[in-house]
Amino acid sequence: IRYLFLGAFFLEVSLRIAAGGSKFFYSGSHDFSWNMFDLTVVIFMLIETIIENIMVAGNQTLSALSLLRVARICRVARAFRVFRMLRCFREFRLMILSMVASAKSLGWILLVLLSMFYLFGVVLTQGVADYCSDQDHKC
Repeated sequence: IRYLFLGAFFLEVSLRIAAGGSKFFYSGSHDFSWNMFDLTVVIFMLIETIIENIMVAGNQTLSALSLLRVARICRVARAFRVFRMLRCFREFRLMILSMVASAKSLGWILLVLLSMFYLFGVVLTQGVADYCSDQDHKC
């Protein structure tokens, strides 16, 4: 599974470099910091995979332990890629906050509506009671 993610992330960064050209490395673009972060994470993933394959092939576990720890710390940086996706949910967050902010007004509207239903029920009940209490009509 790790190789699949490595391949997917490597392909993504490669395609973005190919599509953006020199703009990928241009510090004036608004995605520059994310581009550099993604590139760094992919490079560290690639280095970590190469180191682990060399260690497994050479059966060396103790000599490169500190380097492996650094690679594992860099693996944690991959989790921060999720925060990049949060930018896509800005409009969704705005809609949710708008709904929450309008909840107070909705509560007052429901109170007025229920009061009107109650008032109409009382008036209708009083009218039917007066109509039925009249001696000429049987209810």
